[in-house]
Amino acid sequence: MAPAVPAGSLVLVDTRCSTYTENDIALFRLPGTAIDTPKVLHRIVRVDEQGLYRTKGDANGSEDPVPVSPDRLRGRLVLRLPGRYMLLIILKRPFRPRTP
Repeated sequence: MAPAVPAGSLVLVDTRCSTYTENDIALFRLPGTAIDTPKVLHRIVRVDEQGLYRTKGDANGSEDPVPVSPDRLRGRLVLRLPGRYMLLIILKRPFRPRTP
């Protein structure tokens, strides 16, 4: 989702969101994937005539090939902190002092 959400950013997603509009950045599951698979964070570019969401990553040249049904939406982006995720990974690792 760069440049809006650079790689390694920490994001906060509102999972209670019930309405989505054009230009929202939404978290969703890809069609045909299990519930526990990684999610996708892309911008909603339009809602088609069947009520399906057409999405696109900001760095991509075209819309995603498969529309997203409302039941696959998991939340809307509300906060992004660029580069903070990498810091959390580093802090999460146990500290082991070097031995001479």
